[in-house]
Amino acid sequence: GKKETLNPANTYAAVYIDNSPSTQLIKDGETILDIEKNQAKQVANALNPNDKIALITNDLYNSYQRWMNKQDFINAVDNIKSSKQQKSLEEVFLKQNALLESAGSNPKNRFIFSDFQTYIIDNLKIDTNFTTYLLPIQTKGENNVFVDTCWLGSPVVQLNTNNKLFIRFKNSGEKTVTNKSVTLKINEQVKSVKDINIAANSYS
Repeated sequence: GKKETLNPANTYAAVYIDNSPSTQLIKDGETILDIEKNQAKQVANALNPNDKIALITNDLYNSYQRWMNKQDFINAVDNIKSSKQQKSLEEVFLKQNALLESAGSNPKNRFIFSDFQTYIIDNLKIDTNFTTYLLPIQTKGENNVFVDTCWLGSPVVQLNTNNKLFIRFKNSGEKTVTNKSVTLKINEQVKSVKDINIAANSYS
């Protein structure tokens, strides 16, 4: 097809919508997937007319992995259905990175809409050339402790050196959580196990 000319003034946004089975849980009368879809459409509607937006779901090899205008993106979001596929954040980041790198020096944003129920924070490389938004959507009840944000201690990840990963958890429930075990795995190997205590409606 026609090769797109990049306009330096345009913003490029790569959006991931988690459509794994757990996003069929209900929150306030809607499925988590529907909430994710609505929030992603709000992101699109906030863009300028010439900005570009790309969509990634757990079906990573679908036809959505291309730059679209906001209306095409909204139409694609409306067509998302629940999937049996589950992807790691690393896989999602790699797909988003490939898209965002194609945008040259334009302003770039990454959005992750997920319930973060099944994700292991594996060998996560956060590119500081663009802004990353992790946007958890949670149901009330038992699964009320989740990753609120995570960040690396250094913007440059070096091989064979200790890299600090900071994780902030939130307890959105009404009960204090004590001695909740949290496991960090990298490439399916356990790297760290830590017990956390979080008061109700607060952060750790």
